[in-house]
Amino acid sequence: MRDVANRSGVHMATVSRALSRPELVNEQTLARVLAAVDALDYHPNLAARRLCTGRTGTIGVVVPDIANPFFGTFVRELQDALRITEQAVVLADSRHDANIELDQVGWLRGQVDAMLVCGSVSPAARLRSAAGTQPVVLLNRQIRGTSSVVVDQRSVADLSLEHLVGLGHRSVAYVAGPAHYWSSTQRRSRIEALAAAHHLDLHVIETEEATFEAGLGAADQVRATPATAAVAFNDLLAIGVVHGVSAAGVAVPAKLSVVGCDGIDLSRMIDPPLTTVAAPIAALAATAVALLADRDRRSARTISPTLVVGGTTMRP
Repeated sequence: MRDVANRSGVHMATVSRALSRPELVNEQTLARVLAAVDALDYHPNLAARRLCTGRTGTIGVVVPDIANPFFGTFVRELQDALRITEQAVVLADSRHDANIELDQVGWLRGQVDAMLVCGSVSPAARLRSAAGTQPVVLLNRQIRGTSSVVVDQRSVADLSLEHLVGLGHRSVAYVAGPAHYWSSTQRRSRIEALAAAHHLDLHVIETEEATFEAGLGAADQVRATPATAAVAFNDLLAIGVVHGVSAAGVAVPAKLSVVGCDGIDLSRMIDPPLTTVAAPIAALAATAVALLADRDRRSARTISPTLVVGGTTMRP
């Protein structure tokens, strides 16, 4: 930094300000500093910065399944949102396992500035213990006293089921997510309440994983019901159901309408494109970053999804 200051003819504090808060430096001075940075190939020493500030410049992110396109897209959006604050992501995959999740949270504690735990399945008390005093934000789970950002699960249920009711379906299969997911229990409760309110013939099909393979496995159970439509916990399950019933000769949507949830890119790549309740992933990431920065407050934010009508739903 001293070399940059000498070359550009400014004080070291001006160099620091130009690199961290460029909007506070006039254009001519900023141009001289940046030219010196380029000429000297200067890069801040992150280890030294950590010693001076006690900050690592990293955010730990624990996801339940990096192979799920939803989380891949979310991490990409999160990285884009963190670029403004010059923070990087340290990524860990818990594989939907509470013990692995707790191990990852414990390992990240003290190694990062804050943590974002996505789709947590750990008992609340054990998660708090593993995190210690480390600031934590939760994605798609709510725990009292912990900051969180979630997709509105009532809206997900309302949009998917009321779309099918509006088309005239009276018998619906619900391919539920794993019972230990917070979002799955919230969603199922709302689906069952709505089905009762609309006097629907509802058939709940349990799954242990929210994957394409689990959707394939659930397809035969869907076919065994009189349902003319199916709602799946996420897009991967829904796409698995579409493939499974289609392979058995049940045309989608002529004989079975299917609705997913998440709005992953893959939902637009199948034929026909999937009708889905899309989560605003960029908004989730931006909200998570804001909560990570506001460490002195505990805030629960809820983001509304939108219905994207594709080609997998029609009148029965």
